[in-house]
Amino acid sequence: MKNINIKALCLVFLMVLIMGCQTFQKPDRNSEVSVMEKKEITNELMNYRANIVQEDFDRLYWDQNRSRLHTDQEDQLHFWWQAHALDYLLDGYERTGKQSYIHRFQEIYESLYSLNSQSFFNEFYDDMEWLALALLRAYELTGHQEYLDSTHSLWSYIKLGWNEHQGGGIAWRTDTPEYKNTPANMPAAILSARLHKLEGCEEDLEWACRLFDWEVKTLVDFQDGTVWDGINRQGDGRIDGKNSNDSWLFSYCQGVFIGAAMELYHLTGKTEYFGHAQRTAKRSMEILTNDQGLLCEEGDGDGGLFRGIYLRYLSILNEETGEYSPFILKNANTLWDIGRNKKQGYMGQKWDQCADSKTDLSLFLGGAFLMEMAAKTVQ
Repeated sequence: MKNINIKALCLVFLMVLIMGCQTFQKPDRNSEVSVMEKKEITNELMNYRANIVQEDFDRLYWDQNRSRLHTDQEDQLHFWWQAHALDYLLDGYERTGKQSYIHRFQEIYESLYSLNSQSFFNEFYDDMEWLALALLRAYELTGHQEYLDSTHSLWSYIKLGWNEHQGGGIAWRTDTPEYKNTPANMPAAILSARLHKLEGCEEDLEWACRLFDWEVKTLVDFQDGTVWDGINRQGDGRIDGKNSNDSWLFSYCQGVFIGAAMELYHLTGKTEYFGHAQRTAKRSMEILTNDQGLLCEEGDGDGGLFRGIYLRYLSILNEETGEYSPFILKNANTLWDIGRNKKQGYMGQKWDQCADSKTDLSLFLGGAFLMEMAAKTVQ
């Protein structure tokens, strides 16, 4: 029998073992991304990113012990943040078909009902509209009747907010009938339009048209399409956001107006609605972005959600034209590469600066919406 170099054999065996471990080791999420990002923007890449952010959302903000979402202000319910969290989960479900999203949706749905004194009604009409939009979408995706029943209950209550102060429109709050704003009227127009599309009720279409017409007459700049926030907030009849030095000019107002216009365009085929959406979208590119072409931050708290809502409804127009895909992807790539804290998963106010500390649910959702809308652009 020939002599065998035991040391050499052991060395070869060790090298094979090391290579095998490297082959079957579970890849680190961030190292995998660094490899994937050398490739072009693909459906696979954007879905990967959206999935990671969905996992971050569940890990960072769902409190399993108490079966509820948690925020930095635990003494506040933040009803409308939770409504948007429901919509966000539906993004994940619609994109992947995974039932885990509907399971979590149901848990938040039940939690919100319980925490809100066994009710989905509250004093803010816009809060109820955001929830109704999420529930209607949930019904369309799942067929669960309870979601549609809750939508109808909310819509019946929301319509009571219409009065003739400021020439019509739905009030922002139940106790301030004289103050009207875009966030209380354009989501209602979207909701009524979608109900008409689902069920064919002409009254719902009439509501959508009436709400949109009031908005155009009252809170839209007829020259450039800028959408103002509200009228008579301080009881003086003034329109917030109309003056150039007024800070009350918000991205989500532009977004929901674009969304309502597109819903009516799809229902009626009238190009005037498409024209409204396109004009406001082009104007928003001028007034909402910085020199780098990124959406400007709008603060934390409620403002953390504004950009995400804007992008959700801009994406509806983009499905028609495709011209806003580069803008959406630029913001998403910047947030992924720079703004998202890769170790913890948090996302902050500035999408071009790393979130170096814990951020609240609203800010996270604003960025999370962006990642889902970016995934839509490459589907």
